[in-house]
Amino acid sequence: MTLTVTLTEITYNAIY
Repeated sequence: MTLTVTLTEITYNAIY
C-alpha cells in the first residue's frame, strides 16, 4: 500500500 501512496504523491507533484 505504501508503494501506491508514494506513486500517487510523485504523480501529483509531476502534474502540479
